[in-house]
Amino acid sequence: YNPELYGQLESLGGFIGGCGAGRMYAALEPNGVLQPCVFMPLAVGNLKEDSLEELWDSHPVFKTLRDRDKLQENCRSCPYREYCGGCRARAYGYFGNITAPDPGCIRNKEFFETLRGGEGEGFTGSAAVTFSH
Repeated sequence: YNPELYGQLESLGGFIGGCGAGRMYAALEPNGVLQPCVFMPLAVGNLKEDSLEELWDSHPVFKTLRDRDKLQENCRSCPYREYCGGCRARAYGYFGNITAPDPGCIRNKEFFETLRGGEGEGFTGSAAVTFSH
């Protein structure tokens, strides 16, 4: 065990860990449409008309994906959020919201059981987040 190396790896884990959509990569469709991820059909611009650098640096979707303080419910309070952050495409697919909790996370099991009709309130965050281009 090397504490110095561990500290460096821990810092790196927060940067590269978890979902890279809009943080480390984006998807480009043949027609020029740019999306945060191949599994997230959310167009943020078109490279035939827009600058990749401008979209990457300033589009609200990319900014939201990079800010883990914007995560909702269990993902927001999870002790592993900086290393994981959940799958944003899966959250978007289920809830239409890129900041919703990840339904595939085992740490959300009890939370999602409430959505199926169990006890509790279930997902209380916004069901949809709208971004304009």
